[in-house]
Amino acid sequence: MNDPVEKIYINLATDTDPEYYLKFGRRCVPTLNTLQAALDLFQDGRLNVGRVLNVAKDMRENYGITKEEMESSIDNLVRRQILGEPTVQAILPELVGHGFLSRDFRPSVEPRKVEESRDGRIFRLEGVHEPWIPEGIDYFHEFR
Repeated sequence: MNDPVEKIYINLATDTDPEYYLKFGRRCVPTLNTLQAALDLFQDGRLNVGRVLNVAKDMRENYGITKEEMESSIDNLVRRQILGEPTVQAILPELVGHGFLSRDFRPSVEPRKVEESRDGRIFRLEGVHEPWIPEGIDYFHEFR
């Protein structure tokens, strides 16, 4: 059987631990906001820079997200080993240049290099050991 699901985005409720979702594999991406989903979609080549900037603009203008909150969102993805080095190097200058991030913003940890990619999609970063899709997970009966 061929699994048609490439990625699953989960919009986290306040105070929900994203680590809980690791048991569902790396293709399950818990996000704190739409910017995080857009950044991961950019990383996989599904959104271009202009679309990511549109999301950042929408979040600022319609939801009042601040530079500090955007920076925290990016830092969170880098710390959770979701955004890799090439993505961070490509998108940070664009977000800074359009005023969404401070000029001196740097993630609190170094982004990891890409270890495995196929057709422009990132499947594994260096040092990440969780499987893309774990064996034996029962999505229908797994709950908190």
